[in-house]
Amino acid sequence: MKNLYNIVFVLISTLTFSQVGINTEQPTRTLDVNGNERLQNTEYKINDPNYTKVLVINDDGNVDAWDKVDIMNKVSDLIVETKKFYSSISPDPNIQVPCGKFVMRFSGDANNNTIPQIKLKTPNTTATTIYYNIITKQNSSGNSFSPNNTLNTNQTLSINTSNNFISIDDTYSINKLDEIYLSYPGDNNIYRITYLARTMSDTEFSYSMICEKF
Repeated sequence: MKNLYNIVFVLISTLTFSQVGINTEQPTRTLDVNGNERLQNTEYKINDPNYTKVLVINDDGNVDAWDKVDIMNKVSDLIVETKKFYSSISPDPNIQVPCGKFVMRFSGDANNNTIPQIKLKTPNTTATTIYYNIITKQNSSGNSFSPNNTLNTNQTLSINTSNNFISIDDTYSINKLDEIYLSYPGDNNIYRITYLARTMSDTEFSYSMICEKF
């Protein structure tokens, strides 16, 4: 009878021990006998629709499984590309391209000039100063740009609290390409935005806008 009690005591002790992790009474991971999480092998299953999880390891060496869709969404948050192309007799201010913290568009003025414009996606409570560099290329034919292209660095643009669209190039004209690199204050991202309006016929023009966030 005494031996039976000893066996029961050992079993209870083993059960209790198995429920206790290292430095915690609420373990969240399965460990091997040495207390280490172990992977024997892995297989490349990125194209297999039956596998929706990806193994990830944090700085503490803990292994978890993340959903593949969630990871792709995280990547898309870091790198963004939005673009818009349309043709019309004049720029349409209602056609806009959002990208990160900015929104871009083409607009026109009273003199029928085409103007590349920008504003913040969300207005701030104080004026926001944007720093940018701009490369300008003038189109000379259907397939090339004329010489004497320009590069202007350390440019600034102040967007006030009303957050109306404002011009980012007052010298812009049809058949001109603007390639602009800018940043948002306190943000680690770099934006490259491109404006290109070109003549298609005597009465019709094409408008291209591309915004990339890195």
